[in-house]
Amino acid sequence: MPSPPAERNPTGRQSGSAGRIVRQVLANRGFVVCVLLLGSFTVSFEVLAKLRDIQFHPLAVPLKRPLSELDQSALRQRVFTLDASLRGHLYAGKPSLAVVDAFKSHGIVLGADAETRVKEPERIWQITDRNEKTNPEVSYTVQYDEASRQLDVYAPYRVIVVTEIKPEILDQLGTDQYIQWVLLDQTHPDPSTSQSENRSGIPPPEDVVQLFVTYYTGTREQVPHVPEECYMGGGGYHVKMGDGEMIMDVPVPALGPGQTVPVKVLEFEGPALAAGGGAKIVMYLFHTNGQFCADRMCVRNVLADPFVRHAYFSKLELTFGTRDDLPTREKAIEAGKRFLAIVIPILLKDHWPDWDQVLRAEREARAAGKTQAK
Repeated sequence: MPSPPAERNPTGRQSGSAGRIVRQVLANRGFVVCVLLLGSFTVSFEVLAKLRDIQFHPLAVPLKRPLSELDQSALRQRVFTLDASLRGHLYAGKPSLAVVDAFKSHGIVLGADAETRVKEPERIWQITDRNEKTNPEVSYTVQYDEASRQLDVYAPYRVIVVTEIKPEILDQLGTDQYIQWVLLDQTHPDPSTSQSENRSGIPPPEDVVQLFVTYYTGTREQVPHVPEECYMGGGGYHVKMGDGEMIMDVPVPALGPGQTVPVKVLEFEGPALAAGGGAKIVMYLFHTNGQFCADRMCVRNVLADPFVRHAYFSKLELTFGTRDDLPTREKAIEAGKRFLAIVIPILLKDHWPDWDQVLRAEREARAAGKTQAK
């Protein structure tokens, strides 16, 4: 039987090759100096970051309440005011003739089935009317204001569609905190509109408001999903040349006298809109780390602050009308202004984080850490 071939041992050759490579690398003084400097900078940067309490991976900030729990009844706007003398005519049951006449003088004809409920004696009443043609209920809240000594009449935005996003789309969206609603503005604020048009069952397109709010936290990554990209990527849309993109300041009186927020307004055109006419108007803004931003670059700049330990941003987006019935640019923008003045204070009060409170907690945590270190 032939003897097996002798095994070769390449270890010595490999060791010699590795040794030569190491010696060649070490002989390159410039390379060695660069490696030492990079190592020194890395260590120094980490030490400086620790001393300055720089947070490279921001912590998440929870919402006060999930967006899905947004109070629909709070989405209301004041339509008109009535004289306080009508308080005595507000009682449970059919509205009195004086109340019916007062509503009619403001362009709202209460039907025969209208009913008044007392929500809070001497202060809050609810008048529910029913459209005999389309059969939806419209509820008006009448509230006595002690300061003005008048009766304020409010009408709600009625949520008519609540969209649930599929899990596979949520993965692309990057968050499960969102609301996507279609609402109907029931106030018809233009007094020149005839009552027959108001009660035709077909609301003007600017009264159909599509609301989309998303929330992201614990990241400094680039802001995804801005309408400029999403609508153009969907095909059939492009931003109108010239004045098709602008940033405007929208008044939000509930934030204080003269307070405004920056909002980006986009006007899309293209073959997809040819059949319906009108303009595809999109209005959107961000709220990030306690600030309002109108575009993605502003959000990136806010999130880039390395001295803030927490980070979040939320996008609020509005569109108007339906696929086949779009409002004019002017009417859409006015409808957007009205809605933003209502929904932004609600989001600030009930949902978006209190950034001042977050910063106070960060300062207290730093102080406690320094005390323990001593």
